[in-house]
Amino acid sequence: MEAIRSRGAEYVPEADAPVAQRLFTQLIRVPVGSPAATRRLALRGDLSEEQWQVAQRLAATRLLVTGRSAEGGETVELTHEALIGGWEKLARWVESDRSFLVWRESLRHDMDRWERAERAAELLPTKVALAGAGRWVPDEPTI
Repeated sequence: MEAIRSRGAEYVPEADAPVAQRLFTQLIRVPVGSPAATRRLALRGDLSEEQWQVAQRLAATRLLVTGRSAEGGETVELTHEALIGGWEKLARWVESDRSFLVWRESLRHDMDRWERAERAAELLPTKVALAGAGRWVPDEPTI
């Protein structure tokens, strides 16, 4: 566990911290109905170029691992779920992003249900749900 703490602190320079936090938010999920955060696979196409560059640097340190999806796309994920609770900085990031992680997982669950129901109109989000999602949309586009 100590190796996890020191490795994380050593390999994420402060200059990379904001991008790394957004990257790790992509690599973690809180399953519906579960309080525990788990790792998840992210596709390169779901990450910004800056996030992918940080992911490459962290893969070289063995905090992350890269690979390919069944379709051939590049992927990245945490090397082990022990990082989520064992690395203090990541645990703080997860806690500060928890409400977003829970909301995002709920949205993914609802989207899957909508797709399985052949895009049934009654399963589309309500106006209230859409208004609530506005809190996660930045006011200004980021480049």
